Amino acid sequence: MQISLEDARKKWPEFIQVLEKDSPALTFILKLAELHEVNGNTFVIAVGHQFHRDKLNEKHCMQKIESMLAPIYGGNINLNIVLKDKKAIVEKKQELDSLASAFGGEVVA
Repeated sequence: MQISLEDARKKWPEFIQVLEKDSPALTFILKLAELHEVNGNTFVIAVGHQFHRDKLNEKHCMQKIESMLAPIYGGNINLNIVLKDKKAIVEKKQELDSLASAFGGEVVA
């Protein structure tokens, strides 16, 4: 099975809706997460906190999520849970600040 990141992201809200009925706690974590990459039938999910990564990697949570993904995506989906690269986020902010400063402005969030 081959699915693109774009196609995976299009169906992601449908998956979240299905999961929400069964597991609000997992839904909360996955709403904060990012579907970061797709490699074959493996979805790479980036989360912001180690606690969320640990929770999603628990065997029963992983099985629940993967079993709910299968009918939506038409086949078995494996998950790889990773931490978001906080260093890259900080560097991006510094880059934006520098750019804004060069034009005499500032970044407003």
